[in-house]
Amino acid sequence: RDRYRTIDGRDRARCADRATAVMAPPARRLAAALAILSLHCCGAIHWPGLRPTSYLPGDLVPMRVNKLTSVHTQVPYSYDSLPFCRPHRVLHAAENLGEVLYGSVIENAPFVLRFGKTDLKVLCRVEMGAEERKVWTQRIREEYRGHLLLDNLPVATRLSNAAASASRPAGRSTGVHYERGYRVGFIGGREAPESVPGRAYVHNHFEFAVSYYPTEGGGGRIVGFELRPASVQYTHSRKWPDDFEGADHQAKEPLNLLPEAVGLKAVGGALAVDDIGGIGGGGGCIFTYNATWAPSAVPYSSRWDLFLYMAEGESVHWFSLTGSLAISLLLAGLVAAIMARTVRRDLQRYNALDETDELLHEVGWKYCHTDVLRPPPRPLALAVCVGGGVQLLCMTAVSILVAALGLLSPTSRGRLLTATLLLFTAAGLPAGYAAAWVYRQMHGRQPYTLIVAAACAFPGAFFALFLLLDTVLWAAGSSSAVPFGTMLLLLLMWLCLDGPLVVCGAWMGFKAPQWEEPVYTNAIPRQIPSQPLLATPLATALLGGLLPFGSASIELAIVVSSVWMQRIYFVFGFLLLMVLMMGVICAEVGIVMAYLQLCREDYRWWWRAFANTASAGGYLFVYAIVYARSELQLHGAAAPVLYYGYMGAASLGVALMTGTVGFAAAYAFVYHIYAAVKVD
Repeated sequence: RDRYRTIDGRDRARCADRATAVMAPPARRLAAALAILSLHCCGAIHWPGLRPTSYLPGDLVPMRVNKLTSVHTQVPYSYDSLPFCRPHRVLHAAENLGEVLYGSVIENAPFVLRFGKTDLKVLCRVEMGAEERKVWTQRIREEYRGHLLLDNLPVATRLSNAAASASRPAGRSTGVHYERGYRVGFIGGREAPESVPGRAYVHNHFEFAVSYYPTEGGGGRIVGFELRPASVQYTHSRKWPDDFEGADHQAKEPLNLLPEAVGLKAVGGALAVDDIGGIGGGGGCIFTYNATWAPSAVPYSSRWDLFLYMAEGESVHWFSLTGSLAISLLLAGLVAAIMARTVRRDLQRYNALDETDELLHEVGWKYCHTDVLRPPPRPLALAVCVGGGVQLLCMTAVSILVAALGLLSPTSRGRLLTATLLLFTAAGLPAGYAAAWVYRQMHGRQPYTLIVAAACAFPGAFFALFLLLDTVLWAAGSSSAVPFGTMLLLLLMWLCLDGPLVVCGAWMGFKAPQWEEPVYTNAIPRQIPSQPLLATPLATALLGGLLPFGSASIELAIVVSSVWMQRIYFVFGFLLLMVLMMGVICAEVGIVMAYLQLCREDYRWWWRAFANTASAGGYLFVYAIVYARSELQLHGAAAPVLYYGYMGAASLGVALMTGTVGFAAAYAFVYHIYAAVKVD
């Protein structure tokens, strides 16, 4: 019976029914044994982030603190950066590479929650001087939020009616809306009638509402963790217990006291930070907490669904996403059909010509066949850009696919980012192969320079930018500043894993067979006719990148909002569809733009095929500027540097990926149409 605790009740009943078949004939006995074995194997599988833990009445439910975050500063701090109660013995949780890069500092919390116990406890009393009160006020004005974990489940707070109404689209039904974390305090105003406008008030009472899914023996599994913070002025009539010396020979303040032990009494009204007595001034800030426990019908596997129905999660307009996807598919199909018919007609017309035909003197893409495969200027740079795009494409595609299959859930903190970094390192092999193969097709003569550039150019640029932004975080005292050991690990991953893989891939690319050129190239380039204004490189790039960006703009906006508003992103299935659709549109745009350019007898298509779709990254950066001005309201000097630095890196990555897809499609198109046409 204990063996099947991870299976729900119906499956246990099914197991029991099958177990009765042991006394049946041999065939039925064998089938029953196989069925029980299959159920046992299924019950032994635990998806990431879904391993259940059952608690019995009175069991200690571990709570941990994570960090303090703000959407206005984008600079996270450790939880103990504020003057707050600390446990007598601080235990740091084991963190993976992704958690370290996220800035998570997970430690044990001073709260003591026992399953089913609802007693009010006095957590501690914190004396604050002028400097500590200044820090509290600054964090409250910057709208910092504290993050707690109970049984690995983040804490959620219920939005106020005004905030929920403002974030709810028109026509939507009312409901309960949540957001991650809790505000460390609030600024007085209309929403708090007993407060003074403009003053900072600290949340010093924590009312935890814990939901659990009942199990056998009166216990349960944690499926909900909600916090209702409050600001309360307290006084105490008895002497506060003195500090004592801990095992580390440091003074420890008493924690988790009963209210009767200190004669605690609420005097009413909210507690302003300026009213907290300083060191030697008496009073101090008294923190209290209590917990309520309620059974819930939500199964353990669905306990993260609360964050899918938060107010910000409702901005995922499913109809808009579906409509955008349908329109993109329709346009892609129409463009593909028109291009196939046009090119087929051109091939039939050109192949039917004689040398004496008058049409020989007309314009068209056939008549620049002696220059169409002429190597472009700076072929090494183009090959490096294509190699970087291939590396990012492999990393992005595999990461999104794995996340869409549920193998790396975002609920497992840091694992998705860790896997993404490892995939980027492993993708150095196809990156080196693609760069070397394209470079050979362009008759490059500097293979060793290419290998060094492919291994160092874009990985080195991303690493240098990350080092610069990490320096900004160090200067701001943020918890997300990467330690020296982690920075050294990233450097070793680049130099000892990614670099050698790029070298191996480049060696394979130089040894791989080339595509035989279907046409010859004249020694003297032909003259290019004058081009209209809309056919200039800048105009075609601006027009070409608009379609790929527009096809995925809705999903990109949701991803950007999830990242910078610190929300959990779940809809990887839609993201996968949007990425595939964006890739199809990039390929079609690259083909159409190359075809139109060659029809005007402009054979300089190599770089323009890359730039025509790479401009989608520029549109993403423009959107980032608009989003920062309209939504984020960045505060401080570090926030703009971090935001525009990371969004610049993301825009560069999108430009490399979309440009690579457009270039690859255009190159394959040019090769095949000139291989199919009859030339002398």
